[in-house]
Amino acid sequence: MGGNAMAKPAHAVVVGGSISGLATAKVLGTRFERVTVIERDHLPDAVDFRAGVPQGRQLHVLLRHGLDLLDGLCPGFGDELRQEGALDVLWGRDVRWYHFGGWKQPNDSSLTSLFATRLLIESVLRRRLRATGNVTILEDTKVEGLVASNGRATGVRLDGGREISADLVVDASGRESKAVHWLEALGFPRPEERVVNANLGYATRMYRKPPGFNPPWRMLLVHATPPHHNRIGAILPVEGDRWHVVLCGVNADYPPTNEAEFLEFARALPGGEVHAAMQRAEPISPVYGYRRTANRILRYDWLTRRLDGFVALGDAVCAFNPVYAQGMTTGTIGACLLGECLDRWSPLEVAAPFQKRLAKALQVPWFLATTEDFRYPKTEGRQMNAGIATLQG
Repeated sequence: MGGNAMAKPAHAVVVGGSISGLATAKVLGTRFERVTVIERDHLPDAVDFRAGVPQGRQLHVLLRHGLDLLDGLCPGFGDELRQEGALDVLWGRDVRWYHFGGWKQPNDSSLTSLFATRLLIESVLRRRLRATGNVTILEDTKVEGLVASNGRATGVRLDGGREISADLVVDASGRESKAVHWLEALGFPRPEERVVNANLGYATRMYRKPPGFNPPWRMLLVHATPPHHNRIGAILPVEGDRWHVVLCGVNADYPPTNEAEFLEFARALPGGEVHAAMQRAEPISPVYGYRRTANRILRYDWLTRRLDGFVALGDAVCAFNPVYAQGMTTGTIGACLLGECLDRWSPLEVAAPFQKRLAKALQVPWFLATTEDFRYPKTEGRQMNAGIATLQG
């Protein structure tokens, strides 16, 4: 019997307090009496970096569908971001885009994106969640394992040996998820893993937008041209009248984090416009690098024996090469999909149907990311000849 035909379950635990976990907690808050988010980091009150999100300083883009979903979960979420300085960019007119050997011509597309740093997006979402009366965020706390009885999860075990009981446990702890080890410790099988790695590296830096500089673009993007040109450069507007400048290299052509070499890497980009704009602007941060960018999927949907009352989503299930900007949106899709499944199935019954529906929702983003990565000749992994259908098993 589904969740709508019965009283609300008592308690859900969400492991991980990043965007996927926060969105999941918001979804579960309407379906459980209480929700506890367990986060190993200390969460800043202000918009600030935290060690548990090492990619937090890198470029992030919240796709329009992701923003619409978060607006649905937290009405006015987009407007709150705008009040904090986030900027709407019209892709057809505001973006100067070099792609596959040439500059795209301006067009009348109405597609817009709201640009802000990952740090701001997460901060506003965390603020909205903290205002939810039945959701608690437990900071500075590490989950050491799952607690189970008779084939179902009954809670989590924390550092220090403390246990928290739950009717549903959700792993939203990202690329660093330990869930496969937790399951093995309970005698359950490890989900099969697939990895496609283009060995992309990031280097990113914040600049103050130069006063009086009004180019015919709000965002500048130079895309790689595989298989011959491996480098990517972008300048995006973010809150605080700043530019988020990111340089990327594929197939281990990594951008340096040394200041002079960072500029030289940008100089080699086609057109010269990224380098020229950087020279006019004032750098206001160090150069930060990041290289953990492989596409990775764990096939929880293929398990024939599973722990009931436990599900995984977000990067804990499927992490993409971040250059395609799909992570925050697919994590939010997973959270909303879990809510839909809980409206049909109880927490004890939801694991199998949810993981299958999540895998189906991930088919297209996985296909897009990995197919594009295989344009580069040194990409590692197995090409899936059947395309999208391969994710169906």
